Amino acid sequence: PEQPSLEESDDLDVLMRRDAGEESDLDSQDEDGRRRRIGPVGHATALHFAVRRAFGARNERCAQLLLQHGADVNAARGDGVTALYICCANGHGDAAQVLLQHGATADMPSSEGLTPLYISCANGREVAAQLLLQHGADATKLMGNDTTPLLGAGWNGHEDVVRLLLSQGAAAAETSRAGVGATPLYVACLNGH
Repeated sequence: PEQPSLEESDDLDVLMRRDAGEESDLDSQDEDGRRRRIGPVGHATALHFAVRRAFGARNERCAQLLLQHGADVNAARGDGVTALYICCANGHGDAAQVLLQHGATADMPSSEGLTPLYISCANGREVAAQLLLQHGADATKLMGNDTTPLLGAGWNGHEDVVRLLLSQGAAAAETSRAGVGATPLYVACLNGH
């Protein structure tokens, strides 16, 4: 299908006007339609805004246009959060796929040291986690909070994500320094899972 020109995209104009420097909180919508606050928007780019909601045809077209015309796929807000991180936090696997196809770094951490894989696993976003792993994300990487994607998934009871991470080499017996030596099994049981 033919790509629309920049002039044809009403969404692009709106996003460009809301680009970098807006100091408010970013509202996002997860795959179930629930509104979620992700954090400060300071220094957000138009691409951050394009992927923040469920990825419909208009948002996809807008993101594609931004990327085709030089948007930095790995640009981070003031808190180090990238567009890919936002997609993975909210389970927008289709948007994550577009970003990864355009060279998004699968393991780029936020300022807190949390990667898109960690946030997708902690939030139970299995499709996003699978995409990240297929694009080189490390299932065993220790996060800035001294935990791992497996501990995040176990803590929140996301059994399918736990299985996925174990199949990718995550260590079931590895302990977290943040959890006083807690294993994924321990934190899952502690939280009633």
